[in-house]
Amino acid sequence: MHPLLQILKAQAKAKAEGRRYSFSYHAEKGVTAWIGKQPKGKQRRCGALCRNGEPCKLRVVEGKRRCRLHGGLSTGPKTPEGRERIAQANRQRAATRAANRALLIERGRVIAEEIARRGYSI
Repeated sequence: MHPLLQILKAQAKAKAEGRRYSFSYHAEKGVTAWIGKQPKGKQRRCGALCRNGEPCKLRVVEGKRRCRLHGGLSTGPKTPEGRERIAQANRQRAATRAANRALLIERGRVIAEEIARRGYSI
């Protein structure tokens, strides 16, 4: 059976049962699919940088991207002040990213103009 067909069948089965679905693909072994928790050795690792500079090797909290020590158990801000603080940080980060994106676009335009001025084709 084609790997994509295997994946689609497993996804449909998991969706019908209302369960989480994961898969891994290996060129020689094909598709390995499982429903619910991942097998012991295949569970995702946290990867947050530890104090020693190495990535964390603990498993992530179910449904999250980090381990319990690096924020996986966090439920987020609860008070209105905390929520406003997070919202302000998000707005500031978005503004910084937009400014950086605009700067990169401008730099690219200047470089393209210089290339065209010199007679080179892109």
